[in-house]
Order: sequence, then structure tokens, then C-alpha cells
Amino acid sequence: MYVQTRKIKPTRRSVSGIFAFRALDSIPFESTLERDFLYRAEFDQRVTKIIPQPTKIPFVSSNGRSYTYTPDFLVYYSNRNPLLVEVKPREEIQENWSKFKHKFKFGLRYAKERDWDFRIYDESRIRGQALANIKFLQPYKRTDVAPELTEAVVKSLQLFGPMSIHDLLVQNNLSSDSLFDEAQLWHLLSTKLLVCDMDQLLTEHTVVWTTQLIAS
Repeated sequence: MYVQTRKIKPTRRSVSGIFAFRALDSIPFESTLERDFLYRAEFDQRVTKIIPQPTKIPFVSSNGRSYTYTPDFLVYYSNRNPLLVEVKPREEIQENWSKFKHKFKFGLRYAKERDWDFRIYDESRIRGQALANIKFLQPYKRTDVAPELTEAVVKSLQLFGPMSIHDLLVQNNLSSDSLFDEAQLWHLLSTKLLVCDMDQLLTEHTVVWTTQLIAS
């Protein structure tokens, strides 16, 4: 297992901090873009582990000098090869492409030699409606939902198939003594007991479904 090879220090030029990944790992980040990448990775159930600053890759620049390149993250998945990730703003990549392309080429080669993938993430891959939805759901992780209400919702979806948030509330509030509210359904989405198309704006018309199995 790879470990962090470079310590991240506070900087005046960008926002740095520590991301509590699933309350298990403390992952340092050097920019808001890296932080947002971690938000998306944390929400992805296929992601099992993230190593920050995972390795130093020697490379030769266009000036003939030797340097080392440290990618931002190594992401482990449950269903695919590990992914070596570089997170950079698009503007910075465009302005410095002649300098970056050499180290990125060696990063790609390094990944291929280990049966990993290598990818550069800019704003277009990280920020968008999915990230906005993930951040919207964050506070609802702490919402209390009684197990019997969760079971009622899951059983409704197993019986009737996918339905909108609105219809799910109506369905369960007609048949339950304890009324379900929208906040509780957002909690079930935030904890992956319910799933939906995260690339669409979350509203009462959002169609949700479940991959959970509850014995009848």
C-alpha cells in the first residue's frame, strides 16, 4: 500500500486543509479544487481508499534536467484499477502546458507500468450539478431517521419501483403513523440507502430508487 510522500504545508496562495474522508482518514488538500475532488470521491461508493501525494516520479524536463513529480492522489476502487490523479485548474494547465506535459507523460507511463490509470482533473471533471448535490446533502447526514421508517421507504421502492421524492412522501405518509419528511429522504440519499441521477438538480420531482434488500 502506498503512503503519503510529501507533506502539504499551509500557503497564502490557495486554500489548504484536511478532509475527513468517511470519518476514517484525514486527507490533506492544497486547493478548493482538490477539496471538491475529495467530496466527489467520498460520495462514490466504488472508492475504497485515497492516498494523498502517493509517490515521487522521476522525470526529465525539456531542458534536460532531472526532476521529481508528485501526483495529487492515488484512488483505489472496488471494481477497477487504481487511478493516479493530478488536480489542476484548467487555466493553469493551459498557461503552463509546455512545462507540465513532460511530467504528465511520465505520470502516465508510471501508472501504466503498474496497471493503474492516470487522469488529469480540472473544473470540468469535478464541478457541476453532481458536486452541488453532494454538498447540498452533506448536512442531512446528521438527520435522524427511525429504522422502521427507512424500512418502509425501501419496501415501497422494492414493491412499486422508482418514484419521485414527492410520490414517496405521499405513499408513506398515507400508510404510516410516523410522518416522513423531505429532510429524512435527503438523509437516505446522503447515506446511499437511496440513489438517483446525481447529475440532475435535486427537487421533490427527483426520481429515486434503492439497491437495498429488506426481507418481507
